[in-house]
Amino acid sequence: MKLDIKDNQAILKEVFNPIILETDNGKQLHICLRDSGFEVKIDNGKWYMIESETDLNTRIPVVDEKTGQINLKFNVTQSEEDYYL
Repeated sequence: MKLDIKDNQAILKEVFNPIILETDNGKQLHICLRDSGFEVKIDNGKWYMIESETDLNTRIPVVDEKTGQINLKFNVTQSEEDYYL
């Protein structure tokens, strides 16, 4: 793994083993690089391959820190509909 700092932002390169970002209430985002993009997952969920911005528009899990609910946003013909688990 390589670390650069630019404009007060940490830039990680060659991250082929997952790194984990964790909130104060224990929710985790796992991310690692692959040859064609990124793999991401939330907590112990399923890994998702992200190769382009289009991949982000199909299914984006977002955790509400106050309630702990997972909000899945689906892109439906130019508008978003929210679903909660």
